[in-house]
Amino acid sequence: MKLFAAILTLVPALLAPVLNAQSNTGAVTGEVTDLHQALIPGAKISIVNSSTNATHAVSTNEHGVYNVSSLQPGRYRITAGKPGFQESVIESIEVQTASTVTADIMLHVGSETTKVSVTSSSSELLTKDSPTLNTTVESKMLEDLPMPDRTALGAVLLAAGVQGDPQYPGGVQSEMGSQFTQNSTPGGSLSISGSRPGTSSILVDGSDTTLASFPRTGVTFSGTTQREITVQQNGLPAQYGRTGGGIINQSTRGGGNEYHGNVSWFHTDPSLQSHQFGSISPPSKHQNMFGMAAGGPLILPSLGANGRNWWSGRDHSFFFVSVEPLRQSDNVFQRGRIPTPDELKGNFNYSLEFLNQGILNAQGTDAAVAARKAQLAQGTGPGVPGIYYQTALNANGFPTGPLLASTRYVPVPNNDLSKQLSQNKAAQQVFSYFPTPSKPTRYVIFDRPDGLPTNDGNNAYLARGVSNSDNRFSIRQDNNFRGTDTLNARYTYVPVSSLRSDLFGPDSPAERIFTDTISSRNIILNETHSFSGNKVNEFRASYTRASQARLPNPASLKADFGAQLGLLPSALGIGFPQISNLAGVTVGTQQNNGPGTTLDVNLGFADDFSITLGSHVLKFGGEMRSLQMNRVDTAGLYGGAYGFTPNRTGAAGQSGTGLATFVLGLTSSFTVRPEAVRFYYRWAYAAGYLQDDYRLTRKLTLNFGLRYNLETPRREKYDRQGSFDPTVTGTLNGLPVQGAFAFSGQNDRGRGLWPTNFMGFEPRIGFAYAPFNNMTLRGSYGLMHTPLTGLGNLITPDLSSPNVTLGGTSGCVNSAAYCDYITNPFLPVSGIVPRKGPLFQFPGTTNLPYVDQSNKVPYVQLYSIALQFQLGQGLVFEAAYSGQKGSHLFSTPLNFNQPTLSNITGAIRAGGAPERHIR
Repeated sequence: MKLFAAILTLVPALLAPVLNAQSNTGAVTGEVTDLHQALIPGAKISIVNSSTNATHAVSTNEHGVYNVSSLQPGRYRITAGKPGFQESVIESIEVQTASTVTADIMLHVGSETTKVSVTSSSSELLTKDSPTLNTTVESKMLEDLPMPDRTALGAVLLAAGVQGDPQYPGGVQSEMGSQFTQNSTPGGSLSISGSRPGTSSILVDGSDTTLASFPRTGVTFSGTTQREITVQQNGLPAQYGRTGGGIINQSTRGGGNEYHGNVSWFHTDPSLQSHQFGSISPPSKHQNMFGMAAGGPLILPSLGANGRNWWSGRDHSFFFVSVEPLRQSDNVFQRGRIPTPDELKGNFNYSLEFLNQGILNAQGTDAAVAARKAQLAQGTGPGVPGIYYQTALNANGFPTGPLLASTRYVPVPNNDLSKQLSQNKAAQQVFSYFPTPSKPTRYVIFDRPDGLPTNDGNNAYLARGVSNSDNRFSIRQDNNFRGTDTLNARYTYVPVSSLRSDLFGPDSPAERIFTDTISSRNIILNETHSFSGNKVNEFRASYTRASQARLPNPASLKADFGAQLGLLPSALGIGFPQISNLAGVTVGTQQNNGPGTTLDVNLGFADDFSITLGSHVLKFGGEMRSLQMNRVDTAGLYGGAYGFTPNRTGAAGQSGTGLATFVLGLTSSFTVRPEAVRFYYRWAYAAGYLQDDYRLTRKLTLNFGLRYNLETPRREKYDRQGSFDPTVTGTLNGLPVQGAFAFSGQNDRGRGLWPTNFMGFEPRIGFAYAPFNNMTLRGSYGLMHTPLTGLGNLITPDLSSPNVTLGGTSGCVNSAAYCDYITNPFLPVSGIVPRKGPLFQFPGTTNLPYVDQSNKVPYVQLYSIALQFQLGQGLVFEAAYSGQKGSHLFSTPLNFNQPTLSNITGAIRAGGAPERHIR
């Protein structure tokens, strides 16, 4: 697959192209010369952070070049001097996330006590030493951009070559849930340089926070907490890997020597919004975003002899804390149908199914009702729409025994089942949850006071709403020790809850829409040590834990409502069973759309060491990551799903109504799962690299890198996964067969889904040429392996007990009679899928996976060429061409178990059945 992106940008100072660095830290490099452009070795260089006074001291080497790496993003002051020369000071050098600033310094001959001060120039916007295509969105812009919620990640779309998802405000989904139940995947839809969405790495403070299930970032940050974002595209150095197109590198704010703080409130009020054209309801979006942040030197009580003194952390220890609660709610109304007041009393004379649809559509409700009255006045019988008994009845009027022949169906007098309804505890309780015109709620707007349907067959506007809460906070501490060590640590917690509802409302146990709760934690620890000379070591540790729970409405989890209704108890002892076909409405917990819990863990350690040797800036190091996705699927465990087809209460060849079928208890289908199993998926990743940025001449820098990485395919802690193996032989029903499902770790198979690929070499080459002070030409080529994670949170195969579908005459007490939850209830369902193989039988309701046992893994090749021009103060023009070629990329699942056309035609000619193959 080839993807190309042509990038043509005009970049102002606040959206500046910058040169690559390592992790999220930056670097400053340059040469020191005299007035005649002669290089000066041995010059003393001091780089001081303007906020914290953290100082880094180095000397120029024999080539007059200095390099200081692992600098926290921020503003710096550079001082250069040497005996016989005046001291030179450059103020306000801005070091950005994952950037290297080239700051050349000129020394004038004179007294050492004389200082020459200059202000940082816009020439730093040019990238003179690296081929990396980078763009940084700075703190001021992050604060000022009108983000729709607490996620500032959408700012990456300001970078050329980055595409988002247009269905979300700002192009990037946040943790905030909408009225509908798509999964929350912030950052998962981003594409960089034409890469596949979700394959790019998302870093925070130098550590990866991408989750293993959905390729989303584990935590997001607001513009208040986040200092800046850098998008690193083609030309990545060897330090970076496990990406399919680029790196989103974020840095959070830290404290300084000055106290700073802010309090903010952003409010969206329905009364201040315009009424949407065509909507019957006024705007309902209500949002409050509160923000409180503070930072500065840390003050602690003294531990010395005089304990009443306080120790000030000025120049040594700093803090930054942010607390940002959010509350948001919104409703949309859609046309729909719910039971009428008469239907809820058991009277179905004027149900939609029995009205003349042509008259209703053309002439309206009153004309259709009048035509129905005239029809009923002529009597009931064969051919007249209405409610019919299709079985024999017991003394209480409920069905018993098998279905009768259609010619023996008996019409229900006056289509009235109120007698049966008065004896049906389940129907009474379910019907009590429905609103009516005389018992209104704010979630339903009826068309008519009698609740009858109008021309379109619907009778109301039905709400679909969501209520979000977010109580995030972040705490960071930075420390400077002895002038050679810096240590920073941060803890971020983002708990988000999205309570959804439809016509029943969020407090009703009958509510069918899932609630999403996401709790994410991110902990980072970074330590940087400066050795004598131009040698720096940076160690990073990070831990991201994200728990995602998609569960039924909280009100439905307070009891086992299935048992209360007289249905089968829930396998979990809680929940409301799904009851469908009730006049177009489904009551109770949905059984699809992924209910369950997912726990993602991303634990990583990395170390980088850099050293300047002559014209070479060398960097080498490595990283290790342990990734987990722990998943339990709870579909079918909250009491199952009951279906009541209208055909079981209709005349011969005509439809009845599902409401009447429910009142009589006739259950056409019952789908349930008796138990679920947790699955513990694991991945391991390790990498090492060497990078050499070689300044061949004063105008030309060559970049060489080699990375080796190793990522294991997915494993399951208890080997509860596997693949179809066409070579396995055995017996089934006493007959020899070939082909079976083989578990990982059995039948001479490894524990991974496929063999591990050990050829993870990734070469990187590039150049940066600056023929003039206002121009650079850069190019690059690199190979990178994409993540083996991020394919979703569904279990394949789900070796829990499969869903069992019963109904009709299957699975109930009396197999000779039609299933009825009142007179002929279902038997308890049990059964466990074997977890030792091979399996020559596989549940028909579960997909049988087949994974090619090749060790080929996805990788991409990226190449680019870029030209930069300095047009004036703070303005750079950049034109770049970026290309990408992907190989062995993941595809959507394909159904291989289908015969070819020639196989089918051959079998037809032979008079037999086509053979089925796994190909």
